[in-house]
Amino acid sequence: MGFDRILIVRLLFSLVTVGWGVLTVVADFNKTHATNPAWTPHARFHVVWQVLSYVGFGLFAFALIWWPGPLAVERLYFVALMGAIVYAAFFAALIAMPIYGGAAYDENGYQPFEAPIPIIAKRMGRQYYSLLGSTHHTCGRTRGGERSWRGLINGRRAAPAA
Repeated sequence: MGFDRILIVRLLFSLVTVGWGVLTVVADFNKTHATNPAWTPHARFHVVWQVLSYVGFGLFAFALIWWPGPLAVERLYFVALMGAIVYAAFFAALIAMPIYGGAAYDENGYQPFEAPIPIIAKRMGRQYYSLLGSTHHTCGRTRGGERSWRGLINGRRAAPAA
């Protein structure tokens, strides 16, 4: 009896796909995101759109992983690329939070916790912006007081970050 490496890869990629294709439903289709009264209706629309897109792409990834037929290894490479794109975008959004005034949680959402990746991303983001000579709570102004495009959101000034 030989060791089936393709089966191990399929199981691992299925686990990774559950992370971005299924757990987003659990994390975002509730009162902390999709029905959060503090969010604007348009923001809620975008989170529902994002989650439904992830579910669709996740189902497609599961089909690529488990559907019998030719090009099984090539399909696994494609699934790996899909997962890499989703997770890279997630970590890019974490690192870029100072640019768009994002937060890892809302006051009426999940309680914050000290996970190693957000801490690393936050520190990396601060170092990146300190190299550029700006700060993450400029709200439209640089340290010298000049206006900045980062503080504008939909033609209005962003609220100061706490």
